[in-house]
Amino acid sequence: MTVIDDTYFLSMYSLKDKPVISSEVADFLENTAREYGPYDKFILNIYSDTIWDEDKSVYRKAVHNYYSLKISDLHQQMRQKLFVAATFMLIGLAGLVIMAIYQRFYSLELWNQLIQIFSWVFIWESLHIFFIDRRPIFIANKRYVSLANMDINYFKLTKDKKNDQQSQ
Repeated sequence: MTVIDDTYFLSMYSLKDKPVISSEVADFLENTAREYGPYDKFILNIYSDTIWDEDKSVYRKAVHNYYSLKISDLHQQMRQKLFVAATFMLIGLAGLVIMAIYQRFYSLELWNQLIQIFSWVFIWESLHIFFIDRRPIFIANKRYVSLANMDINYFKLTKDKKNDQQSQ
């Protein structure tokens, strides 16, 4: 990553004690990370002449903080999906129990079929949410964990003028 001007490296809305990177930097990192697997370890090499030594630790912390917040959001989504899946499963199972009770006392086949279809739809949707809808969240979580914990190396973009003069 080449940084010509680090003015907008941090979000303008960062808290002083908890800086985060700007959305533009995050978009760049996430778009670059897409070509790698979610379990790959990332190393960010930043080439810049404008990032000073005292800024380096702030930028490391900002990257970590940004992706830690993203991970927290994903965990919240995961909890919501688990809650919905469990609720749907309970509704579906309750419907099957009602169907069994209804079938025992009443012999209207149409109502039994309707209740059975209703129940199986809820059970299927519960399994769909639990096994299929959570996979993209798991993958995003692994990628964000890798981005939050990536090593960041800083390099000068241009050679020092002293070194240039000595080599001539």
